[in-house]
Amino acid sequence: VVSVSCEGLPPAAFEVSAYLERPVLIAEFRQGGEEDRGFRGVLPGADAGRKVWRGAYAASHEAALKHPNVVGVHGLRYVGGGLGEGGLPGGLVDVCDTPDAALAAMAREAGARLYGVRDGHRLRAAVTVDASKPLGPRREIERYINNSILMRSPPPELAKSIEKEYGRAKIVRCWVCLDDLWDIKTGAFNFNYPIKNRVTGAEADFEMPDIPFETYLAAYAGIADEVLLNVRRLERHVVEGRMTMAQWKAVCKAAVRRYKTVCPNLRYIEALNEFHLSAFGDLNTKEYYAFYQAFYQIVNELNAELKPDLPLLVGGPATTGRPPDLHLREFVALYAEDPTPAKRLDFLSYHYYGDQAWSEAGEFEGRMTALLDAHQIPSDIPMFWDEMGFTGSPWKVLPVARDLNRLQATCVTAFQYYSRKNRKLHVLPWVTFHSPSQTALTQFIYRPGGTLQMTPFGMTVKCWGMQKRDEAATGSTGLREDGGGLGAMGSVDVSGAAVLLWNHQALPSEVDLDVTGLPEPMWNGWRARRYLVDSRHSNCYADLTKETTLEPVEESGGSGQGLTRRFVMEPY
Repeated sequence: VVSVSCEGLPPAAFEVSAYLERPVLIAEFRQGGEEDRGFRGVLPGADAGRKVWRGAYAASHEAALKHPNVVGVHGLRYVGGGLGEGGLPGGLVDVCDTPDAALAAMAREAGARLYGVRDGHRLRAAVTVDASKPLGPRREIERYINNSILMRSPPPELAKSIEKEYGRAKIVRCWVCLDDLWDIKTGAFNFNYPIKNRVTGAEADFEMPDIPFETYLAAYAGIADEVLLNVRRLERHVVEGRMTMAQWKAVCKAAVRRYKTVCPNLRYIEALNEFHLSAFGDLNTKEYYAFYQAFYQIVNELNAELKPDLPLLVGGPATTGRPPDLHLREFVALYAEDPTPAKRLDFLSYHYYGDQAWSEAGEFEGRMTALLDAHQIPSDIPMFWDEMGFTGSPWKVLPVARDLNRLQATCVTAFQYYSRKNRKLHVLPWVTFHSPSQTALTQFIYRPGGTLQMTPFGMTVKCWGMQKRDEAATGSTGLREDGGGLGAMGSVDVSGAAVLLWNHQALPSEVDLDVTGLPEPMWNGWRARRYLVDSRHSNCYADLTKETTLEPVEESGGSGQGLTRRFVMEPY
Protein backbone atom coordinates (compact mmCIF):
# COMPACT_ATOMS: atom_id res chain seq x y z
CA VAL A 1 0.00 0.00 0.00
CA VAL A 2 1.25 3.48 -0.90
CA SER A 3 0.10 6.35 1.32
CA VAL A 4 0.26 9.99 0.22
CA SER A 5 -0.61 13.38 1.68
CA CYS A 6 -2.08 15.95 -0.69
CA GLU A 7 -1.76 19.47 0.63
CA GLY A 8 -3.44 22.29 -1.25
CA LEU A 9 -3.77 20.16 -4.39
CA PRO A 10 -6.65 21.09 -6.69
CA PRO A 11 -8.87 18.00 -7.13
CA ALA A 12 -8.58 18.05 -10.92
CA ALA A 13 -4.78 17.80 -10.62
CA PHE A 14 -4.85 14.56 -8.62
CA GLU A 15 -3.25 11.73 -10.57
CA VAL A 16 -2.06 8.22 -9.85
CA SER A 17 0.95 7.11 -11.87
CA ALA A 18 0.12 4.77 -14.73
CA TYR A 19 3.08 2.66 -13.59
CA LEU A 20 1.94 2.26 -9.96
CA GLU A 21 0.06 -0.97 -9.47
CA ARG A 22 -0.45 -0.80 -5.71
CA PRO A 23 -3.38 0.29 -3.51
CA VAL A 24 -3.20 4.00 -2.73
CA LEU A 25 -4.37 5.46 0.59
CA ILE A 26 -4.67 9.25 0.71
CA ALA A 27 -3.67 9.93 4.30
CA GLU A 28 -4.67 13.58 4.20
CA PHE A 29 -6.41 16.02 1.86
CA ARG A 30 -5.57 19.51 3.13
CA GLN A 31 -7.78 22.11 1.53
CA GLY A 32 -7.89 25.86 2.00
CA GLY A 33 -5.37 27.93 3.96
CA GLU A 34 -4.94 30.55 6.65
CA GLU A 35 -8.21 32.25 5.75
CA ASP A 36 -10.14 29.04 6.49
CA ARG A 37 -9.06 28.61 10.11
CA GLY A 38 -11.64 28.33 12.83
CA PHE A 39 -14.71 26.97 11.07
CA ARG A 40 -16.51 26.85 14.41
CA GLY A 41 -17.10 30.56 14.31
CA VAL A 42 -14.24 31.35 16.66
CA LEU A 43 -12.58 33.52 14.01
CA PRO A 44 -14.03 35.93 11.43
CA GLY A 45 -15.02 34.30 8.13
CA ALA A 46 -15.79 30.93 9.72
CA ASP A 47 -18.99 30.29 7.76
CA ALA A 48 -17.35 31.08 4.42
CA GLY A 49 -14.37 28.87 5.29
CA ARG A 50 -16.64 25.98 6.19
CA LYS A 51 -18.41 26.18 2.81
CA VAL A 52 -15.09 26.27 0.97
CA TRP A 53 -13.86 23.22 2.82
CA ARG A 54 -17.05 21.23 2.28
CA GLY A 55 -16.91 21.85 -1.46
CA ALA A 56 -13.24 20.93 -1.62
CA TYR A 57 -13.89 17.77 0.39
CA ALA A 58 -16.57 16.58 -2.02
CA ALA A 59 -14.51 17.47 -5.10
CA SER A 60 -11.41 15.75 -3.72
CA HIS A 61 -13.29 12.54 -3.04
CA GLU A 62 -14.79 12.61 -6.52
CA ALA A 63 -11.36 13.08 -8.10
CA ALA A 64 -9.87 10.25 -6.06
CA LEU A 65 -12.69 7.85 -6.86
CA LYS A 66 -11.90 8.10 -10.55
CA HIS A 67 -8.70 6.16 -9.89
CA PRO A 68 -9.14 2.41 -9.31
CA ASN A 69 -5.93 2.30 -7.25
CA VAL A 70 -7.37 4.56 -4.52
CA VAL A 71 -8.83 2.52 -1.65
CA GLY A 72 -9.40 5.24 0.94
CA VAL A 73 -9.27 8.95 1.75
CA HIS A 74 -8.69 10.41 5.20
CA GLY A 75 -10.32 13.80 4.82
CA LEU A 76 -11.85 14.35 8.27
CA ARG A 77 -10.64 14.14 11.85
CA TYR A 78 -13.00 12.79 14.46
CA VAL A 79 -12.27 15.34 17.21
CA GLY A 80 -11.46 18.98 16.57
CA GLY A 81 -10.82 22.05 18.62
CA GLY A 82 -7.43 23.50 17.61
CA LEU A 83 -7.20 26.95 16.06
CA GLY A 84 -3.79 26.96 14.41
CA GLU A 85 -4.33 24.34 11.73
CA GLY A 86 -5.24 26.02 8.48
CA GLY A 87 -7.07 23.96 5.90
CA LEU A 88 -8.47 21.36 8.33
CA PRO A 89 -12.03 21.11 9.61
CA GLY A 90 -12.73 21.19 13.31
CA GLY A 91 -13.64 17.51 13.31
CA LEU A 92 -16.91 15.61 13.21
CA VAL A 93 -17.34 16.38 16.88
CA ASP A 94 -15.91 19.11 19.05
CA VAL A 95 -14.07 18.66 22.34
CA CYS A 96 -17.44 18.17 24.06
CA ASP A 97 -18.40 15.34 21.63
CA THR A 98 -21.03 17.56 20.01
CA PRO A 99 -21.40 16.62 16.31
CA ASP A 100 -21.18 19.23 13.60
CA ALA A 101 -24.42 18.38 11.78
CA ALA A 102 -23.34 19.86 8.45
CA LEU A 103 -19.97 18.06 8.38
CA ALA A 104 -21.58 14.77 9.43
CA ALA A 105 -24.21 15.08 6.71
CA MET A 106 -21.51 15.83 4.14
CA ALA A 107 -19.51 12.75 5.16
CA ARG A 108 -22.61 10.54 5.02
CA GLU A 109 -23.46 11.87 1.56
CA ALA A 110 -19.94 11.17 0.31
CA GLY A 111 -20.09 7.66 1.76
CA ALA A 112 -23.45 6.95 0.19
CA ARG A 113 -22.14 7.95 -3.26
CA LEU A 114 -18.82 6.06 -3.11
CA TYR A 115 -19.71 3.04 -5.23
CA GLY A 116 -21.99 4.96 -7.57
CA VAL A 117 -19.24 7.44 -8.39
CA ARG A 118 -16.62 4.71 -8.84
CA ASP A 119 -18.88 2.64 -11.08
CA GLY A 120 -20.11 5.69 -12.98
CA HIS A 121 -16.56 6.63 -13.88
CA ARG A 122 -15.78 3.25 -15.42
CA LEU A 123 -14.57 3.75 -18.95
CA ARG A 124 -16.68 2.18 -21.67
CA ALA A 125 -15.77 1.30 -25.23
CA ALA A 126 -17.94 0.15 -28.11
CA VAL A 127 -15.97 -2.10 -30.46
CA THR A 128 -17.37 -2.96 -33.88
CA VAL A 129 -15.94 -5.49 -36.32
CA ASP A 130 -17.34 -5.99 -39.82
CA ALA A 131 -15.94 -9.32 -40.97
CA SER A 132 -17.53 -8.82 -44.41
CA LYS A 133 -15.04 -6.02 -45.11
CA PRO A 134 -11.52 -7.47 -45.31
CA LEU A 135 -8.75 -4.87 -45.63
CA GLY A 136 -6.04 -7.10 -47.04
CA PRO A 137 -3.44 -9.35 -45.42
CA ARG A 138 -2.58 -8.40 -41.86
CA ARG A 139 1.00 -7.69 -40.87
CA GLU A 140 2.44 -10.77 -39.18
CA ILE A 141 4.08 -8.75 -36.44
CA GLU A 142 4.72 -11.82 -34.27
CA ARG A 143 7.31 -13.09 -36.77
CA TYR A 144 10.04 -10.49 -36.03
CA ILE A 145 12.20 -11.71 -33.16
CA ASN A 146 14.73 -9.93 -30.94
CA ASN A 147 17.10 -11.42 -28.37
CA SER A 148 20.10 -10.39 -26.28
CA ILE A 149 23.45 -11.85 -25.19
CA LEU A 150 24.40 -8.93 -22.94
CA MET A 151 24.00 -10.86 -19.65
CA ARG A 152 23.66 -14.43 -20.95
CA SER A 153 22.71 -16.32 -24.06
CA PRO A 154 19.07 -17.07 -24.69
CA PRO A 155 18.76 -20.83 -24.18
CA PRO A 156 19.08 -22.74 -27.47
CA GLU A 157 15.93 -24.73 -26.60
CA LEU A 158 13.98 -21.46 -26.40
CA ALA A 159 14.34 -21.05 -30.17
CA LYS A 160 12.05 -24.01 -30.82
CA SER A 161 9.57 -22.75 -28.21
CA ILE A 162 9.42 -19.42 -30.01
CA GLU A 163 8.80 -21.16 -33.33
CA LYS A 164 6.10 -23.32 -31.75
CA GLU A 165 4.28 -20.40 -30.09
CA TYR A 166 4.74 -17.65 -32.71
CA GLY A 167 5.41 -19.51 -35.96
CA ARG A 168 8.52 -19.38 -38.10
CA ALA A 169 10.23 -16.00 -37.90
CA LYS A 170 10.74 -13.80 -40.92
CA ILE A 171 13.71 -12.04 -39.31
CA VAL A 172 15.58 -12.78 -36.09
CA ARG A 173 18.04 -10.29 -34.65
CA CYS A 174 21.23 -11.76 -33.15
CA TRP A 175 24.39 -10.24 -31.67
CA VAL A 176 28.13 -10.77 -31.71
CA CYS A 177 30.80 -9.10 -29.54
CA LEU A 178 34.19 -8.70 -31.20
CA ASP A 179 36.15 -8.50 -27.93
CA ASP A 180 34.85 -11.95 -26.98
CA LEU A 181 35.89 -13.68 -30.19
CA TRP A 182 39.33 -12.02 -30.56
CA ASP A 183 42.11 -11.69 -27.96
CA ILE A 184 43.75 -8.29 -28.31
CA LYS A 185 46.86 -9.52 -26.45
CA THR A 186 47.55 -12.63 -28.52
CA GLY A 187 45.64 -11.89 -31.73
CA ALA A 188 43.97 -15.30 -31.49
CA PHE A 189 40.41 -15.87 -32.75
CA ASN A 190 37.77 -18.06 -31.11
CA PHE A 191 34.71 -17.73 -33.32
CA ASN A 192 32.83 -20.26 -31.18
CA TYR A 193 33.58 -18.42 -27.96
CA PRO A 194 31.46 -19.15 -24.87
CA ILE A 195 28.71 -16.61 -24.21
CA LYS A 196 29.24 -16.12 -20.49
CA ASN A 197 26.39 -16.38 -18.03
CA ARG A 198 26.64 -13.25 -15.90
CA VAL A 199 23.38 -13.85 -14.03
CA THR A 200 24.60 -15.48 -10.83
CA GLY A 201 24.09 -15.44 -7.09
CA ALA A 202 21.05 -14.21 -5.22
CA GLU A 203 19.69 -12.27 -8.21
CA ALA A 204 19.72 -15.27 -10.55
CA ASP A 205 16.43 -16.87 -11.52
CA PHE A 206 18.42 -19.83 -12.81
CA GLU A 207 22.17 -20.23 -13.29
CA MET A 208 22.38 -21.50 -16.84
CA PRO A 209 25.64 -22.74 -18.40
CA ASP A 210 27.77 -20.79 -20.83
CA ILE A 211 26.59 -21.34 -24.40
CA PRO A 212 28.98 -21.66 -27.40
CA PHE A 213 28.33 -18.75 -29.74
CA GLU A 214 27.77 -20.84 -32.85
CA THR A 215 25.28 -23.04 -30.96
CA TYR A 216 23.33 -19.87 -30.14
CA LEU A 217 23.56 -18.55 -33.70
CA ALA A 218 22.55 -21.85 -35.31
CA ALA A 219 19.58 -22.28 -32.96
CA TYR A 220 18.04 -18.90 -33.71
CA ALA A 221 19.01 -18.74 -37.39
CA GLY A 222 17.30 -22.11 -37.70
CA ILE A 223 13.85 -20.69 -36.89
CA ALA A 224 14.05 -17.69 -39.25
CA ASP A 225 14.04 -16.91 -42.94
CA GLU A 226 16.75 -14.26 -42.47
CA VAL A 227 19.14 -13.13 -39.74
CA LEU A 228 20.05 -9.59 -38.78
CA LEU A 229 23.39 -9.61 -36.93
CA ASN A 230 24.42 -6.67 -34.78
CA VAL A 231 28.23 -6.44 -34.63
CA ARG A 232 29.80 -4.33 -31.91
CA ARG A 233 32.59 -3.76 -29.38
CA LEU A 234 36.25 -2.64 -29.45
CA GLU A 235 35.09 0.83 -30.54
CA ARG A 236 36.83 2.54 -27.63
CA HIS A 237 40.04 0.70 -28.39
CA VAL A 238 40.16 2.40 -31.78
CA VAL A 239 39.07 5.83 -30.56
CA GLU A 240 41.61 5.74 -27.71
CA GLY A 241 44.46 4.54 -29.95
CA ARG A 242 44.84 1.03 -28.51
CA MET A 243 44.32 -0.47 -31.97
CA THR A 244 44.05 0.96 -35.46
CA MET A 245 40.92 1.10 -37.60
CA ALA A 246 42.65 -1.26 -40.04
CA GLN A 247 43.13 -3.81 -37.25
CA TRP A 248 39.52 -3.40 -36.15
CA LYS A 249 38.30 -3.86 -39.73
CA ALA A 250 40.34 -7.07 -40.10
CA VAL A 251 38.82 -8.54 -36.93
CA CYS A 252 35.30 -7.54 -37.94
CA LYS A 253 35.69 -8.89 -41.48
CA ALA A 254 37.00 -12.23 -40.22
CA ALA A 255 34.00 -12.54 -37.91
CA VAL A 256 31.42 -11.67 -40.56
CA ARG A 257 33.08 -14.04 -43.05
CA ARG A 258 32.94 -16.90 -40.56
CA TYR A 259 29.33 -16.35 -39.54
CA LYS A 260 28.11 -15.91 -43.11
CA THR A 261 29.78 -19.25 -43.90
CA VAL A 262 28.13 -21.14 -41.04
CA CYS A 263 24.86 -19.20 -41.32
CA PRO A 264 23.88 -18.84 -45.00
CA ASN A 265 20.67 -16.96 -44.15
CA LEU A 266 22.67 -14.17 -42.50
CA ARG A 267 21.37 -11.19 -44.48
CA TYR A 268 21.68 -7.92 -42.56
CA ILE A 269 24.82 -6.57 -40.86
CA GLU A 270 23.94 -3.86 -38.36
CA ALA A 271 26.82 -1.51 -37.55
CA LEU A 272 27.27 -1.14 -33.76
CA ASN A 273 24.53 -0.48 -31.23
CA GLU A 274 23.44 2.82 -29.67
CA PHE A 275 26.95 4.17 -30.22
CA HIS A 276 26.15 7.52 -28.61
CA LEU A 277 25.40 6.04 -25.17
CA SER A 278 28.18 5.68 -22.59
CA ALA A 279 27.37 1.98 -22.10
CA PHE A 280 27.81 1.24 -25.82
CA GLY A 281 30.86 3.15 -27.00
CA ASP A 282 30.19 6.80 -26.14
CA LEU A 283 31.09 7.89 -29.67
CA ASN A 284 30.15 11.07 -31.46
CA THR A 285 28.55 10.67 -34.87
CA LYS A 286 31.74 11.43 -36.83
CA GLU A 287 33.58 8.75 -34.89
CA TYR A 288 30.73 6.34 -35.57
CA TYR A 289 30.72 7.10 -39.27
CA ALA A 290 34.34 6.00 -39.59
CA PHE A 291 33.24 2.58 -38.32
CA TYR A 292 30.26 2.58 -40.67
CA GLN A 293 32.63 3.13 -43.61
CA ALA A 294 34.61 0.08 -42.49
CA PHE A 295 31.37 -1.90 -42.33
CA TYR A 296 30.27 -1.12 -45.88
CA GLN A 297 33.77 -1.86 -47.15
CA ILE A 298 33.63 -5.27 -45.41
CA VAL A 299 30.23 -6.11 -46.90
CA ASN A 300 31.33 -5.08 -50.40
CA GLU A 301 34.50 -7.17 -50.13
CA LEU A 302 32.79 -10.28 -48.73
CA ASN A 303 30.01 -10.20 -51.32
CA ALA A 304 32.68 -10.06 -54.03
CA GLU A 305 34.78 -12.81 -52.45
CA LEU A 306 32.08 -15.23 -51.29
CA LYS A 307 29.45 -14.57 -53.98
CA PRO A 308 26.70 -15.83 -51.66
CA ASP A 309 23.25 -16.75 -52.93
CA LEU A 310 21.88 -14.33 -50.36
CA PRO A 311 24.17 -11.27 -50.51
CA LEU A 312 24.96 -9.36 -47.35
CA LEU A 313 23.36 -5.97 -46.70
CA VAL A 314 24.67 -3.29 -44.33
CA GLY A 315 22.99 -0.52 -42.38
CA GLY A 316 22.58 1.37 -39.13
CA PRO A 317 22.96 3.49 -37.11
CA ALA A 318 20.85 1.74 -34.37
CA THR A 319 20.43 4.97 -32.42
CA THR A 320 17.82 5.54 -29.74
CA GLY A 321 15.39 8.43 -29.34
CA ARG A 322 12.22 9.78 -30.93
CA PRO A 323 12.89 9.20 -34.63
CA PRO A 324 14.57 10.68 -36.44
CA ASP A 325 16.76 11.53 -33.44
CA LEU A 326 19.71 13.90 -33.60
CA HIS A 327 22.36 11.21 -34.08
CA LEU A 328 20.38 9.50 -36.84
CA ARG A 329 20.00 12.82 -38.66
CA GLU A 330 23.73 13.51 -38.30
CA PHE A 331 24.52 10.03 -39.63
CA VAL A 332 22.35 10.52 -42.72
CA ALA A 333 24.00 13.89 -43.38
CA LEU A 334 27.48 12.35 -43.14
CA TYR A 335 26.46 9.55 -45.48
CA ALA A 336 25.18 12.08 -48.00
CA GLU A 337 28.52 13.93 -47.85
CA ASP A 338 30.59 10.75 -48.25
CA PRO A 339 32.12 10.91 -51.77
CA THR A 340 32.97 7.19 -51.89
CA PRO A 341 31.39 5.67 -55.04
CA ALA A 342 31.01 2.24 -53.42
CA LYS A 343 29.27 3.48 -50.26
CA ARG A 344 26.03 1.76 -49.42
CA LEU A 345 23.12 2.14 -47.03
CA ASP A 346 20.91 -0.91 -47.49
CA PHE A 347 18.70 -0.31 -44.44
CA LEU A 348 18.11 2.14 -41.63
CA SER A 349 17.71 1.03 -38.02
CA TYR A 350 16.71 2.84 -34.85
CA HIS A 351 15.30 2.23 -31.37
CA TYR A 352 12.48 4.01 -29.60
CA TYR A 353 11.05 3.46 -26.14
CA GLY A 354 8.09 5.72 -25.37
CA ASP A 355 5.44 6.34 -22.75
CA GLN A 356 3.21 8.69 -24.74
CA ALA A 357 1.97 9.48 -28.26
CA TRP A 358 1.88 5.86 -29.39
CA SER A 359 -0.08 6.86 -32.49
CA GLU A 360 3.10 8.63 -33.68
CA ALA A 361 4.38 5.21 -34.72
CA GLY A 362 2.33 5.52 -37.89
CA GLU A 363 4.48 8.49 -38.94
CA PHE A 364 7.93 7.00 -38.42
CA GLU A 365 8.36 5.48 -41.88
CA GLY A 366 7.28 8.72 -43.51
CA ARG A 367 9.71 10.72 -41.39
CA MET A 368 12.61 8.45 -42.33
CA THR A 369 11.67 8.52 -45.99
CA ALA A 370 11.49 12.32 -45.97
CA LEU A 371 14.90 12.51 -44.28
CA LEU A 372 16.53 10.31 -46.91
CA ASP A 373 14.75 12.12 -49.75
CA ALA A 374 15.93 15.48 -48.42
CA HIS A 375 19.54 14.25 -48.74
CA GLN A 376 18.90 12.63 -52.13
CA ILE A 377 19.58 9.16 -50.74
CA PRO A 378 17.53 6.24 -52.12
CA SER A 379 14.68 5.81 -49.66
CA ASP A 380 13.03 2.61 -50.87
CA ILE A 381 15.00 0.50 -48.40
CA PRO A 382 14.04 -1.60 -45.38
CA MET A 383 13.77 0.23 -42.06
CA PHE A 384 14.09 -1.60 -38.76
CA TRP A 385 12.60 -0.34 -35.53
CA ASP A 386 14.61 -3.04 -33.85
CA GLU A 387 14.07 -2.14 -30.22
CA MET A 388 10.75 -0.90 -28.85
CA GLY A 389 8.92 -0.75 -25.56
CA PHE A 390 7.79 1.50 -22.74
CA THR A 391 9.95 3.77 -20.60
CA GLY A 392 9.65 6.24 -17.74
CA SER A 393 9.13 3.84 -14.84
CA PRO A 394 11.02 1.66 -12.32
CA TRP A 395 11.12 -1.31 -14.67
CA LYS A 396 14.22 -2.80 -13.00
CA VAL A 397 12.57 -3.03 -9.57
CA LEU A 398 11.01 -6.35 -8.60
CA PRO A 399 8.17 -7.12 -7.99
CA VAL A 400 6.95 -3.94 -9.71
CA ALA A 401 8.60 -5.11 -12.92
CA ARG A 402 6.42 -8.22 -12.95
CA ASP A 403 3.29 -6.06 -13.01
CA LEU A 404 4.84 -3.80 -15.64
CA ASN A 405 5.33 -6.75 -18.00
CA ARG A 406 1.65 -6.29 -18.92
CA LEU A 407 2.28 -2.61 -19.57
CA GLN A 408 5.04 -3.63 -22.00
CA ALA A 409 2.52 -5.93 -23.70
CA THR A 410 -0.08 -3.23 -24.29
CA CYS A 411 2.49 -0.53 -25.11
CA VAL A 412 4.12 -2.66 -27.81
CA THR A 413 0.70 -3.70 -29.13
CA ALA A 414 -0.31 -0.04 -29.44
CA PHE A 415 2.95 0.80 -31.23
CA GLN A 416 2.56 -2.21 -33.51
CA TYR A 417 -1.06 -1.34 -34.31
CA TYR A 418 -0.14 2.13 -35.56
CA SER A 419 2.98 1.02 -37.42
CA ARG A 420 1.35 -1.99 -39.11
CA LYS A 421 0.54 -0.14 -42.37
CA ASN A 422 4.14 0.89 -42.96
CA ARG A 423 5.40 -1.02 -45.98
CA LYS A 424 9.14 -0.63 -45.41
CA LEU A 425 9.25 -0.50 -41.62
CA HIS A 426 9.74 -3.75 -39.71
CA VAL A 427 9.35 -3.84 -35.93
CA LEU A 428 11.34 -6.11 -33.59
CA PRO A 429 10.10 -5.56 -30.03
CA TRP A 430 12.46 -5.80 -27.09
CA VAL A 431 12.89 -8.66 -26.06
CA THR A 432 12.24 -12.44 -26.08
CA PHE A 433 14.70 -13.27 -23.26
CA HIS A 434 17.13 -11.37 -21.05
CA SER A 435 18.04 -11.27 -17.36
CA PRO A 436 15.89 -10.67 -14.25
CA SER A 437 16.83 -6.98 -14.43
CA GLN A 438 14.69 -6.73 -17.57
CA THR A 439 11.74 -8.77 -16.31
CA ALA A 440 9.36 -5.98 -17.35
CA LEU A 441 10.37 -6.30 -21.00
CA THR A 442 10.80 -10.03 -21.63
CA GLN A 443 8.54 -12.58 -23.32
CA PHE A 444 10.06 -15.67 -21.68
CA ILE A 445 11.61 -16.22 -18.25
CA TYR A 446 12.96 -19.04 -16.14
CA ARG A 447 10.65 -20.37 -13.46
CA PRO A 448 12.29 -21.73 -10.29
CA GLY A 449 14.12 -24.88 -11.27
CA GLY A 450 15.02 -23.77 -14.77
CA THR A 451 11.78 -24.34 -16.69
CA LEU A 452 11.09 -21.77 -19.41
CA GLN A 453 7.77 -19.94 -19.14
CA MET A 454 5.97 -17.33 -21.25
CA THR A 455 5.25 -14.02 -19.54
CA PRO A 456 2.08 -11.96 -20.09
CA PHE A 457 4.01 -10.12 -22.82
CA GLY A 458 4.85 -13.44 -24.46
CA MET A 459 1.22 -14.53 -24.22
CA THR A 460 0.24 -11.30 -25.95
CA VAL A 461 2.66 -11.95 -28.83
CA LYS A 462 1.13 -15.41 -29.14
CA CYS A 463 -2.30 -13.73 -29.39
CA TRP A 464 -1.00 -11.59 -32.27
CA GLY A 465 -0.26 -14.81 -34.13
CA MET A 466 -3.75 -16.21 -33.48
CA GLN A 467 -5.34 -13.57 -35.69
CA LYS A 468 -6.74 -14.50 -39.10
CA ARG A 469 -5.20 -13.86 -42.52
CA ASP A 470 -6.90 -10.56 -43.45
CA GLU A 471 -7.44 -7.55 -41.28
CA ALA A 472 -11.15 -6.61 -41.03
CA ALA A 473 -12.80 -3.20 -40.69
CA THR A 474 -12.74 -2.40 -36.96
CA GLY A 475 -13.58 0.58 -34.78
CA SER A 476 -13.29 1.35 -31.06
CA THR A 477 -14.77 4.35 -29.29
CA GLY A 478 -12.26 3.77 -26.48
CA LEU A 479 -9.15 4.38 -28.58
CA ARG A 480 -7.69 7.79 -27.78
CA GLU A 481 -6.12 10.16 -30.27
CA ASP A 482 -2.67 9.64 -28.72
CA GLY A 483 -2.95 5.87 -29.26
CA GLY A 484 -3.68 4.95 -25.65
CA GLY A 485 -6.98 3.58 -24.40
CA LEU A 486 -8.99 0.55 -25.50
CA GLY A 487 -7.79 -0.62 -28.90
CA ALA A 488 -9.04 -3.39 -31.16
CA MET A 489 -8.12 -5.08 -34.43
CA GLY A 490 -10.39 -7.59 -36.16
CA SER A 491 -9.34 -10.18 -38.70
CA VAL A 492 -11.06 -12.73 -40.91
CA ASP A 493 -10.51 -15.59 -43.36
CA VAL A 494 -12.44 -18.65 -44.49
CA SER A 495 -11.85 -20.33 -41.13
CA GLY A 496 -13.59 -17.61 -39.13
CA ALA A 497 -12.97 -14.30 -37.43
CA ALA A 498 -10.80 -13.07 -34.53
CA VAL A 499 -10.56 -9.86 -32.53
CA LEU A 500 -7.50 -8.66 -30.62
CA LEU A 501 -8.29 -6.15 -27.85
CA TRP A 502 -5.89 -4.30 -25.54
CA ASN A 503 -6.44 -1.76 -22.77
CA HIS A 504 -3.42 0.53 -22.73
CA GLN A 505 -4.33 2.88 -19.90
CA ALA A 506 -4.37 3.04 -16.11
CA LEU A 507 -8.15 2.50 -15.78
CA PRO A 508 -10.37 -0.53 -16.39
CA SER A 509 -12.72 -0.40 -19.35
CA GLU A 510 -16.05 -2.05 -20.06
CA VAL A 511 -16.23 -3.37 -23.62
CA ASP A 512 -19.32 -3.82 -25.79
CA LEU A 513 -18.17 -5.99 -28.69
CA ASP A 514 -20.31 -6.28 -31.82
CA VAL A 515 -19.07 -8.55 -34.62
CA THR A 516 -21.06 -8.62 -37.86
CA GLY A 517 -20.62 -10.07 -41.36
CA LEU A 518 -19.29 -13.49 -40.39
CA PRO A 519 -18.38 -15.75 -43.35
CA GLU A 520 -21.39 -17.60 -44.77
CA PRO A 521 -20.11 -21.10 -43.86
CA MET A 522 -20.46 -20.08 -40.20
CA TRP A 523 -24.09 -18.95 -40.31
CA ASN A 524 -25.51 -22.36 -39.40
CA GLY A 525 -23.36 -22.61 -36.31
CA TRP A 526 -20.16 -21.28 -34.76
CA ARG A 527 -18.14 -21.49 -31.53
CA ALA A 528 -16.64 -18.41 -29.84
CA ARG A 529 -13.80 -18.57 -27.34
CA ARG A 530 -12.39 -15.60 -25.39
CA TYR A 531 -8.83 -15.71 -24.04
CA LEU A 532 -7.62 -13.28 -21.42
CA VAL A 533 -4.21 -12.00 -20.33
CA ASP A 534 -4.41 -9.90 -17.16
CA SER A 535 -3.29 -9.91 -13.51
CA ARG A 536 -4.85 -13.33 -12.85
CA HIS A 537 -5.19 -15.08 -16.21
CA SER A 538 -2.41 -16.31 -18.52
CA ASN A 539 0.01 -14.68 -16.08
CA CYS A 540 2.97 -16.68 -14.78
CA TYR A 541 3.61 -14.06 -12.09
CA ALA A 542 0.32 -14.90 -10.38
CA ASP A 543 2.02 -18.14 -9.25
CA LEU A 544 5.55 -18.91 -10.41
CA THR A 545 5.32 -22.45 -9.04
CA LYS A 546 2.77 -23.45 -11.69
CA GLU A 547 3.02 -23.80 -15.44
CA THR A 548 0.97 -21.14 -17.19
CA THR A 549 -0.80 -21.41 -20.52
CA LEU A 550 -3.02 -19.07 -22.51
CA GLU A 551 -6.31 -19.31 -20.63
CA PRO A 552 -9.78 -19.29 -22.18
CA VAL A 553 -12.28 -17.57 -19.86
CA GLU A 554 -15.44 -17.92 -21.93
CA GLU A 555 -16.72 -20.30 -24.60
CA SER A 556 -20.11 -20.43 -26.23
CA GLY A 557 -21.90 -21.33 -29.44
CA GLY A 558 -24.41 -19.69 -31.72
CA SER A 559 -25.55 -19.17 -35.28
CA GLY A 560 -26.13 -16.30 -37.66
CA GLN A 561 -23.97 -13.56 -39.12
CA GLY A 562 -22.70 -12.00 -35.90
CA LEU A 563 -22.39 -11.96 -32.14
CA THR A 564 -22.26 -9.48 -29.27
CA ARG A 565 -20.40 -9.70 -25.96
CA ARG A 566 -19.89 -7.46 -22.91
CA PHE A 567 -16.94 -7.79 -20.55
CA VAL A 568 -14.49 -5.68 -18.52
CA MET A 569 -10.76 -5.40 -19.22
CA GLU A 570 -8.24 -4.52 -16.53
CA PRO A 571 -5.78 -1.64 -16.94
CA TYR A 572 -2.98 -2.74 -19.30
